Amino acid sequence: MYVAWRTVYPGNFRDVVVSSSRDGRSFAPALRVSRDGWSLDGCPDSGPALETAGKRLYVAWYTEGSSATPQIRVAHTDDMRAFSPAVTVPGGVLDANHPKFVANAPEPTIVFQGRAPGADRWKPVTAFLPRI
Repeated sequence: MYVAWRTVYPGNFRDVVVSSSRDGRSFAPALRVSRDGWSLDGCPDSGPALETAGKRLYVAWYTEGSSATPQIRVAHTDDMRAFSPAVTVPGGVLDANHPKFVANAPEPTIVFQGRAPGADRWKPVTAFLPRI
């Protein structure tokens, strides 16, 4: 079983962590997924999403840390010792947020909300399905 959440580190940095359990009663120490550098005096309303493929665990999350533009990022681990470097989902999407993994997809696939490039701020939010 895997659980993920956003932890507050010194300096109000909001980074995603993951923990695992074999029995649902005790959990391994939390493992930081990425150091995004997002310092925020508040609690973002956008949690991480998890998906497994074989022994690989994927994590997708929203951040504003490494860029002035909101981003969806993805990383993976095969051993819960370290995560791969985070990859930003190909972009240009305005206000990208709330990533989710598509259930029963043949390969790990995320969908998230956002607005098409060039849209004004009042255009409706649509779903984006990028390749990861």
